[in-house]
Amino acid sequence: MFVGGYARTGSTLLDRLLGQIEGLESFGEVRHIWDRSFLGNQLCGCGEPFRECPFWQEVVGRAFGGFDGIDAAAVSRDKRSVDGFWNIPRIVSGVWTPGYRRKMAAYARPLADLYTAMHEVSGASYLVDSTKDPQHAYLLRKVAGFDVRFVHLVRDSRSVAYSWRRVRRRPEVFWEERDMPRFSAMRTAMAWDLANMAARATRRFGFPYVLVRYEDLVRNPRGELERIVNVLELGEADLSFLRERTARLSSAHTVAGNPMRFQEGDIEIQPDEEWSGRMSRLDRAVVTAATWPQLNRYGYGRHDGADPLSPAGPKAGEMLRTLRLALSHRRDPLRYGRAVSDLALRYMLSRIVPIQGLSWLEVGAGSGSLAEALQNAGANVVALDVADRRAPGAARTGFVVGRGEQLPFADAVFDGVASSNVLEHVAHPWAMIEELLRVCRPGGHVYLSWTNWYSPFGGHDWSPFHYLGPRLGVRVFRFVRGRPPLQVPGRTLFPVHVGQVLRGLRERGVDVSDVAPRYWPSLRALAKVPGVREVVMWNCVVLLRKPPKAPEVSAEW
Repeated sequence: MFVGGYARTGSTLLDRLLGQIEGLESFGEVRHIWDRSFLGNQLCGCGEPFRECPFWQEVVGRAFGGFDGIDAAAVSRDKRSVDGFWNIPRIVSGVWTPGYRRKMAAYARPLADLYTAMHEVSGASYLVDSTKDPQHAYLLRKVAGFDVRFVHLVRDSRSVAYSWRRVRRRPEVFWEERDMPRFSAMRTAMAWDLANMAARATRRFGFPYVLVRYEDLVRNPRGELERIVNVLELGEADLSFLRERTARLSSAHTVAGNPMRFQEGDIEIQPDEEWSGRMSRLDRAVVTAATWPQLNRYGYGRHDGADPLSPAGPKAGEMLRTLRLALSHRRDPLRYGRAVSDLALRYMLSRIVPIQGLSWLEVGAGSGSLAEALQNAGANVVALDVADRRAPGAARTGFVVGRGEQLPFADAVFDGVASSNVLEHVAHPWAMIEELLRVCRPGGHVYLSWTNWYSPFGGHDWSPFHYLGPRLGVRVFRFVRGRPPLQVPGRTLFPVHVGQVLRGLRERGVDVSDVAPRYWPSLRALAKVPGVREVVMWNCVVLLRKPPKAPEVSAEW
């Protein structure tokens, strides 16, 4: 298993967590083993100098007959000649000069011997290598012929740039005090861009691939580890070493990485967000400008970067535009749908809901705008409705005819489920909610929004006459407008209340991650005020998370 991307992304944490799973063994950044370990004799993760570590003595003995059986300096020179970042096209294409081919063969032989011995001595099914440098993954797969499963770990570029400016000691250099290198914001931004483009490209070259964001990992380590194991088809995983945001770590024979590789015992997993309050405005502006396209691709570009959970509501001008589109939505449903779907997507990204590369179901596709937004964000989308009413011009996704109360899918087949303004149109809303949760995988999210009955638009096209009740309101509407309403109470429109839904979710033990006004999520405090919330929230959104499968936890833990 190769953890790839750019440095300072939490790769050592992910490496150590994966290494606690039975059948997986954590080894740190193995690409640097020749310089730092064979030649530098820096500390192994167990605390012993590399050459004195019994584990590595056995590995080196099996691979090379002992430390005297390998010229590490020569291997290091060959490595520098063939596995630089700019050699990725050459590694992948196989178009090599005779000189490059000789050096590659000279490097590949000891590299393959080393990994094979690591596998044999550790007894692990998978070796976890958190080198991050994508060229090393390409080389391992193309030249050494290993089965490389790629975990693309990405972190907000501004956080990464700030981390590279901090002063950090290197405890593995035990004979003197030495700091980690520091780099400028612009250099970090450029390297972040290139490394993540190269890491993402592994998917096109056939690597088993999964994308993980640092922010998702530290907020939901169990869910992300389960997703990695499932996507990369690693089999069953015992995660009993995790308890909420606490992990119990055993010793590991890592050869390079963050100083936390030396930690053992119980550790608390907390997001490192120091950058959000201490990074200079100039550095933040430089990194944001230089990395903006990919920030947006990975879900970081929709907010100012101060906090991944910051409000994602529209500005006043956006809201006025959305309201104007709402008034003309029957003439142009796609423009209105796209405006509302953009708000929904921004909300989900602000709440760190994983989308890219995952499977999503939209229940109640309507014009197809939300399915289109999810697809544009990188999801594999299936849309469902009672009939295909997608507007001309909407991006085409998979489509299934069906009803929300009885979804035609097996259990736990989607990573996420979204339903926008459908709940008030079904006669049995709880049947639909339970179906949304049923088809969602453990650890996945359900985005659910609806128009509150007592909101100004609770009656939809016959608002505000719904305040007179479903019978009298319809009669008055007929008298005033000279026609029956399009949304008929008891047939196509049913009262749904915020308090009623929240109580039902609590009674069913559902994990409610957030409750907010859909159009103004920054005013989520309104959801805590009974009565008031039924009117002023207008449209309510709840974000649900399906609990991961609970492993058996020992009594001692």
